[in-house]
Amino acid sequence: MYESFARRYQIATSKLPSSIAAEAYDAVRLIALSVREAGPNRARVRDRIASVKELAGASGTISFDNEGNSLGGAQLVRLQ
Repeated sequence: MYESFARRYQIATSKLPSSIAAEAYDAVRLIALSVREAGPNRARVRDRIASVKELAGASGTISFDNEGNSLGGAQLVRLQ
């Protein structure tokens, strides 16, 4: 998944994507998928997002535990 995302990103921007770009792409993709499946209902969209188990993303595998917490690693970045 990352290779396809990186190729399209590089064509559009002439740069390689950062990890933040990949995570943002995954977040928007997950929200869009959830809205498509759950419809325009906030509670159902939230529940659909929280139910994700091992969705392949540009930043890696996306999973949440039973309480809706991300099981992926976290990165700290310093923006200046």
